[in-house]
Amino acid sequence: MASGANYSPLREEASNEDLSERLDFDDSPPLPEDDGPYPNAGNPRVQTVGRRGFKGSRGCSKLSAVMIVGMVIVAILLIAVIASLARPKCVPSIASTSPPSEPPAPADVTTPPVSTTTAAIATNGEIFPWDDIRLPQTVKPIHYDLSLITKMNKTTGFKVAGVVKIDFRAKSATDQIVMHYKNMTVLKPDKVTAIVGGQECRVTKMLFYETHEQLYLGLDREMAEGKSYTVTLQFSYSLSDTLDGYYLSSYMENGIERYIASTQFEPTAARRAFPCFDEPALKATFTMKMTRAKGLISLFNTALIRTTTAEEGMEQDEFNTTVAMSTYLVAFVVCDFEKINSTTANGTDIAVYTSRAKINQSRLALDVLKKTIPFYENFFGIAYPLSKQDMIAIPDFSAGAMENWGLITYREASILYQDGVTSSSRMQWIVETITHELAHQWFGNLVTMEWWNDLWLNEGFATYVQYIGTNEYNPDWHMMEQFTVFTTQTALEADSQGNSHPISVPVADPNEINAIFDSISYDKGSSLIRMLNDFLPEGIFLKGLQKYLEKFKFSNAKTKDLWDAVSKAYEGSDLDIASMMDTWTLQMGYPVVNMVRKGSQITATQRHFLHSPKAQPSKDFPSKFGYKWTIPLTYITSDDVTEKHSVTMNKSGAPENLDVEGKWYKANCDQSGFYRVNYDSANWDALINQLNQDHLKLSVADRANLVDDAFSLAWAGQLDQIKALSLSRYLVKETEYSPINAGLNNLLKISKVLRNTEGYGAFVEYILKLLSPQLERFARNGWDHEESHLQGFLKSVVIYDAAALGHPGTVDNATKLFQEWRNNNAEVPANLKNAVYCAGIKYGSRDDWDFCWKQYQTTLVASEKRVLLSALSCTNDPFLINRYLYYSMDEDKIPSQNTGTVIYNIAGKAAGANPALSFVIENWDAIVDRFEGSPFELPYIIHAVTSSIARQYEYDQVSKFFLDHFNESKTGKRAVQQAIENMQANVDWLAAHKTEVTDWFKANTGPASAGDSR
Repeated sequence: MASGANYSPLREEASNEDLSERLDFDDSPPLPEDDGPYPNAGNPRVQTVGRRGFKGSRGCSKLSAVMIVGMVIVAILLIAVIASLARPKCVPSIASTSPPSEPPAPADVTTPPVSTTTAAIATNGEIFPWDDIRLPQTVKPIHYDLSLITKMNKTTGFKVAGVVKIDFRAKSATDQIVMHYKNMTVLKPDKVTAIVGGQECRVTKMLFYETHEQLYLGLDREMAEGKSYTVTLQFSYSLSDTLDGYYLSSYMENGIERYIASTQFEPTAARRAFPCFDEPALKATFTMKMTRAKGLISLFNTALIRTTTAEEGMEQDEFNTTVAMSTYLVAFVVCDFEKINSTTANGTDIAVYTSRAKINQSRLALDVLKKTIPFYENFFGIAYPLSKQDMIAIPDFSAGAMENWGLITYREASILYQDGVTSSSRMQWIVETITHELAHQWFGNLVTMEWWNDLWLNEGFATYVQYIGTNEYNPDWHMMEQFTVFTTQTALEADSQGNSHPISVPVADPNEINAIFDSISYDKGSSLIRMLNDFLPEGIFLKGLQKYLEKFKFSNAKTKDLWDAVSKAYEGSDLDIASMMDTWTLQMGYPVVNMVRKGSQITATQRHFLHSPKAQPSKDFPSKFGYKWTIPLTYITSDDVTEKHSVTMNKSGAPENLDVEGKWYKANCDQSGFYRVNYDSANWDALINQLNQDHLKLSVADRANLVDDAFSLAWAGQLDQIKALSLSRYLVKETEYSPINAGLNNLLKISKVLRNTEGYGAFVEYILKLLSPQLERFARNGWDHEESHLQGFLKSVVIYDAAALGHPGTVDNATKLFQEWRNNNAEVPANLKNAVYCAGIKYGSRDDWDFCWKQYQTTLVASEKRVLLSALSCTNDPFLINRYLYYSMDEDKIPSQNTGTVIYNIAGKAAGANPALSFVIENWDAIVDRFEGSPFELPYIIHAVTSSIARQYEYDQVSKFFLDHFNESKTGKRAVQQAIENMQANVDWLAAHKTEVTDWFKANTGPASAGDSR
């Protein structure tokens, strides 16, 4: 799954530029009505969910009563004994066998204990017989035969009726079945039937436990170990409006509101669409029959077999059986979209679906799809296992995209491209998103992590491989050079917090799972893969990767399985890859390597790097390695920058002694390692001198690395502030995107804490001084001059920041282009739309804002809509800022997928920071209610409104609010902890360094050259 927001915390734009027999309604469960959440109370086949239990009782004699009391006492004693010996417990009156054993924990991650101090109580008030959030391992699904009827009508409602027949195998003798469900009415089945022989077990009880989202079926006899059975469940619900499960969204076309029903199941929302065993290791095959209105189409993971007439006005689509896969990868859609299609070189049918008006924006996506599948087949050494691969643009979608096997779903802005309108950075992001999701078809779909603690096996690999796939699509984009800035440096920033978490982290409930869809799983995961690949001899890692995929295809794996496969590929080596990599995956954080030189001798030591002097590692995840790592240390020297030296620093933490010649040395070549490096003062000075004299002697990635390390070390109090600032002065000579972007990211981080101080003016002057050579070059060539891909990136960033900071010439030119666009429909260069639209609104009138708002409402180009959404946040008008904030929570104006984007963008502006914070505080309950189930939105909103807090009284008030409301959002808990930690770091940094930094900026705003010693 691609992150929906892709927010860059230091950029003022929220972008990474910033889902048997024919089912008939008469035989199906009633559709939900408006008489409460469980409308079938009068139906004897439905167990009403409530706190009062079931109606009906039988009288008994006094003798019977005495006997019952005695039996109860004995039962209580038995329960006490069993409870002390077994965990999780099953109620003896229901289960005639010993309680099923707890599912084994992965070897390299401890499963968190589940409290048994309070009995699990079902919705009817009875004790729920299973008290673990993980399902029992007594049955394993084999096949789901699923039939759904979807009705989308504004008058009669948006409703779903379904039947699922589940074939499963009893792994041990048991008389109970526990599976998942959520927010639906389920009819109690009469029986469970053996597939061979036809023996029947009568279903005597059905219970629901909402806390764990579980459904229990009690049987009148045991199912035999090793035998296969089938159970059929009927269910109904209304389409969700929360962007997960099987949900409804709408869009306007030619003034008509149209509807689409689509799915988003990862990580734990398949249970919202049909009762199932919703854990990734419980793979099964699926068949699907979708009944929908005539004139619509339905899509599924597999190809359509036939369409038949159903009830009046309805048709039923029947699809092929899937391969074995996890429930979170199931997907289905009902819509009225059109498609463009083709076939890959190896015969896979491919198609891209969009709304009719946007079909011409899907040609880039089809081209990427057609070229990438054959490349990945060769790269992974395994043919794509399905007959077709569809992709579809969903109007309202929480994530950036979702890798459903054979039916990938996307946000419109993550797949649709309009030549001449969409910027090159957005074009690249579209290609990256597609290559990311296609990589998942092997990593994640073909081989799936055993449990969510190893989510990084899915997302880290897909993120790493997206760079390889995108670079194959267009080598001129230099993707691995970009990897340093967009992925490694992003992960280093996130993982430097004391409230980070290990990459393999114990998780249990859905909220904990949602919380790890973050930069650690995606960016750190991919950075570690890159580090290992670069450390091993060329080709070894890929060979291991192919062994891993071949061994575990259509199955599940753990982190250790990957290391074992790579080790087998590296035959003859004594390197213990698992031992080395465990230090990176099983403890949070990363090291800073401190290197001190005396003559030609260097002593290298390591310590846990934390982003501020007061930060402490969280006690939630104690390190089993004492925060020491096995480090693949690389370095070059001034004598020969082409010769890379390597040494392995041991996790014992013992110093490493190196012999080095030359004026300077630079470690972590091309920032391929996931660590920072701090040098003695003399070597820093020598590196700074080299950058000032001839920065081209160092690679682009090495220059970006030095910039980011220097500022990060200074922020953490491990390097003099003036040293980092002095290094940045060379940027006046820099012409490459990655180092300049790294510098601006770090300097703009400082700007947020200096914003309300007397030093801010000097800071702005310094930034504009650094940007002036680039501004002059772009002005000289003409803003409409076509640049190379990365130079187009650079132009966009430089002009945007210069306009935002008030550079007179840039503001004049940008606002002139804006007015020509508004008044004469003049074309704005695609790469400059963000800067021009923002400047036009920032320095314009309310009429200008209203004009852009109308353009946002009417444009059919997804990328244009995204740019306008961002630009509307640039206003300095308090009225417009507050109106836009309230628009963000009005789904008639802004889709809920974009609420976080709007708040984030406004909070990133000087004029919007305080209004955004006030808005979030005042509307906290509504925001939590809307985004509690989202892995992305709530954490980003929390980060957005707290990132510029830098004064003690602000910290006291804001941290108190979030601590007082800490338990109201499980998804946002870690985000709150990190926000409080970051705010404290801001306060401490400003108090300690405001004066010296302000003085330095004032002294360095003149016309001095990069080599000036000031």
